[in-house]
Amino acid sequence: MTLPPSPPPNTYPYTPTPSFVPVHPRPWLPLLPHPILALKSTAYPQLPSPLRNPTFTDDFTLTTHIVPGAYPRVSPDIPLPTSPLFTGNSAERKARVKELAMEMINLQARHERGERVALGTQGESDVVWCVINRFRRKRLVRRGKEGKSLTLFLAHANGFPKETWEVALRALLTSPAGELVDEVWAWEAAQHGDSGLLNDGVLGGLFDWADNARDMAQFFLSYLPESADAELPTHLPRLSEWATRFRKESGLSRRTLVVAGHSFGGATSTLVAKEFPALFDALILIDPVIIQNTKFNPVFNTGTVTGAISRRTNWPTRYLSLFKFFHPDVLAAYVEHGTAPSAKEGGVSLKMSSMHEAVLFLNVRVAAEAWEQLRELDERIELRFVAPDKDRGEVTSNGLGGPEAFAVRAWLRPANSSNTDIKGAGHLIVQERPRELGEPLL
Repeated sequence: MTLPPSPPPNTYPYTPTPSFVPVHPRPWLPLLPHPILALKSTAYPQLPSPLRNPTFTDDFTLTTHIVPGAYPRVSPDIPLPTSPLFTGNSAERKARVKELAMEMINLQARHERGERVALGTQGESDVVWCVINRFRRKRLVRRGKEGKSLTLFLAHANGFPKETWEVALRALLTSPAGELVDEVWAWEAAQHGDSGLLNDGVLGGLFDWADNARDMAQFFLSYLPESADAELPTHLPRLSEWATRFRKESGLSRRTLVVAGHSFGGATSTLVAKEFPALFDALILIDPVIIQNTKFNPVFNTGTVTGAISRRTNWPTRYLSLFKFFHPDVLAAYVEHGTAPSAKEGGVSLKMSSMHEAVLFLNVRVAAEAWEQLRELDERIELRFVAPDKDRGEVTSNGLGGPEAFAVRAWLRPANSSNTDIKGAGHLIVQERPRELGEPLL
């Protein structure tokens, strides 16, 4: 078995899958080298934030790296809307926020129906960059006949930088289960944190979650180093086409790969595991946005989209009194690593703009594609679900659709599957109960 066994019994007993209308998941676009990167004149960006040392363990080193996103892009090239300005007339601003949200939702609905909403696709000239933190054990521990190293990959929820995983990661790496881990990669999607700073002005007003899945897949196939041994440059080199083809068919010869995805990261990780199963040994889904197919319903998204558009993004100093349910160390990480000095407005601003967060909340199709594809996930891949506290009782906080919907989700693929819940946690498990989440990451 790849991972330590889950504590029996499962929180949610077996629940049969209800009848559903297939969404017919779209075929993947090819993952090609971006033609601009072949030019000697191409400017490779520097890291936008200073390097630092991990503070929670002496056994690991921390480095930060940059890789290009997938090419071509699925997301259509739509200009990013401008958030309504804060004025003295709050009623007028609220009306404009609601109007803008509906415009964006209707545009997304057209895209999800397959209508042409742009002249071209993103990425025809600009490179999208993704930033990743790498934690590497100083003394690797290889196990088994093949001498593989256990690699943990973390995919975050919408709106949160990669560093907000670190409280949960500290709990894991200082626990007995953490002794299994040789390397951790904390992914950052294109609009988030340092990735968002590098892609400022590149990403538009629609983002198809399939592109995050494709960005992660390209990293696994063409940029993740062969082993955890070596020190690495900031810009990871692209592997040979032969190595990429081998990984598609046979997986990672010197790694055991465990992927943990939260919310948005869970849905997009599922697409990767379904498309390239040889890469994965285990998939841990933390209240993933995996939802049974329904017709696109604008009302479903209105609250989250308008909330994101309305959000304040600039403050005089790095002190934010947000997210009262967060663990204080996660909030501190969010404040430190989710903001940066603002040359335009002064003070500090969120690295991920409120408009980009709203754009991500628009997506519905990938959640339904993941729901359908999870049922067909290779049974060799160990599957674990981590749920919010099903007894928390708050309609808006105890998961996507509540305990009944989670029970169905957790048994879409019954074989080699288990589930547990985190007491006291709502949907934002990583942020609210990181210490309790630590060991279930393995």
